[in-house]
Amino acid sequence: MISLIGLCCAGCAVLAVLVWRRLKRGSPQKKCGIMFTGTGTSSGAPMIRCVIGGEGGVPGCKSCSVAIRNGRRDPNWRNNVGLLIRWLHADGRWRHIQIDCGKTFRESVMTWYKDHEIHYLDAVLLTHDHADAIFGLDELRQLQRYDPVRRQVQGPPMQCYCDVRTMRHCRRAFPYLFGHFGQKEGLIALSRAWCNCTDDCDVECQDRQANFLPEKQSRFVAAIDWKEIPEDTSPFEVDNLKLHALPVLHGADYVSFGYGFGPPGSRVVYISDYSQILPRTEKLLEQWSKEGIAVMILDMLHPDSKKSNVHANLDESVSLIKRFRPQKERSDLDPADVRLGSSEGLPSWHGPLPRAP
Repeated sequence: MISLIGLCCAGCAVLAVLVWRRLKRGSPQKKCGIMFTGTGTSSGAPMIRCVIGGEGGVPGCKSCSVAIRNGRRDPNWRNNVGLLIRWLHADGRWRHIQIDCGKTFRESVMTWYKDHEIHYLDAVLLTHDHADAIFGLDELRQLQRYDPVRRQVQGPPMQCYCDVRTMRHCRRAFPYLFGHFGQKEGLIALSRAWCNCTDDCDVECQDRQANFLPEKQSRFVAAIDWKEIPEDTSPFEVDNLKLHALPVLHGADYVSFGYGFGPPGSRVVYISDYSQILPRTEKLLEQWSKEGIAVMILDMLHPDSKKSNVHANLDESVSLIKRFRPQKERSDLDPADVRLGSSEGLPSWHGPLPRAP
């Protein structure tokens, strides 16, 4: 049984709290638990400005310089923040849930999924609608069973859970993931591109456009079943795994969500982007603290008391740790400030998730 002190960052670094022993390298053995698929900034690390040089680079950026020198397997090379949950269902089949699919999700999958023999996803949880959380959604088609002849995904659609605002944003950004691509209105607009009328289309032309539309084409896209999360910390279930969405402020004008899951005493709390904990989340964390929190993963932008208007700093996250008393702690900092190790790809297959009924 392996427990892990882990790391997750949304701003420039992360504070993670858990119990761990190091994973022995070699052939992975499937166990229940969590794995960090990304622990980096919204830009990822190394940052572009540190790679290309010139004005705007970070002077003396130790983390990025080490990552550039050693390549993608260096622990200072970090992807957008993300977490994988894995547990064995009562039907004997492994379940996999990914929290967030950001801009670097493809790289995370090719590195860490491959290492740990993860070939598919059952569901995705989104924390908010920023690019570092949703811009990898197109890659979900590669994590569903696939018919190479028809070039279409097979089996039931993947479930994707998010708040109303994030779903609205995703509908605009990825209409084809909502089944809207090639609907009648769009096809009529396309047919008008072939219209020869010099002025507004006459009635005959309009009838022709409506009755002789191009045939809808099949495309290789993910099949997703979109579901709204309760935004008041009420529980919801994914394949019988009970979760709570945890609303927090990500700047004074924006609400993001963390997630909590696992049984009392082995609870995992994941809050990747926050500047302030909201009252409902605060109340629930107080309750869980009395039952025992095993793992608490927190956002942390600066390694000191320096303030950010949209992220927590070290002092603020340490204050939450002292208050809610998870079992162990470890902090990791901004890649521009100090050279660090990363917990990406180091799983916590310590089994806080029992078999679902």
